Amino acid sequence: MCILKSAPPTNIQLVRTYRSLLRKASNELKYTNFEYFRLRLNNSFKEPVEDDYEKFRKYQVCYIIYLFIYLFIYFVFFFFKK
Repeated sequence: MCILKSAPPTNIQLVRTYRSLLRKASNELKYTNFEYFRLRLNNSFKEPVEDDYEKFRKYQVCYIIYLFIYLFIYFVFFFFKK
């Protein structure tokens, strides 16, 4: 059995995809909603890629929030138990 692995897209492929989407949108939307679509498309292509440190910090913050919520629920049920 052969498993094909796809490589991440190159910058040229991303630019070609971006331009083809804009061309199709300008032809099909005929300026009704094209500017909004272009703005959304530009923003989606400009989103930054997270690095490992940011992921680690987000994990730490989420874990601390989860811990506080868990402890709060535990103490509420413990003190108000009949």
